[in-house]
Amino acid sequence: MLAASGGPPHRPDPESGYAVFHNGEPVAHTETPEEAVALVAAALPPDLGPAS
Repeated sequence: MLAASGGPPHRPDPESGYAVFHNGEPVAHTETPEEAVALVAAALPPDLGPAS
């Protein structure tokens, strides 16, 4: 799963819009937050249920 260690899986990047992280390293840059969230959601395990 894409996520930053101790931080959000995506956050604003002043140079390229939004950055998506995995293990604290940037793995993708997007122009919009919606694109960043779509990348993170696409990487979720298929059997992951709703958060409680």
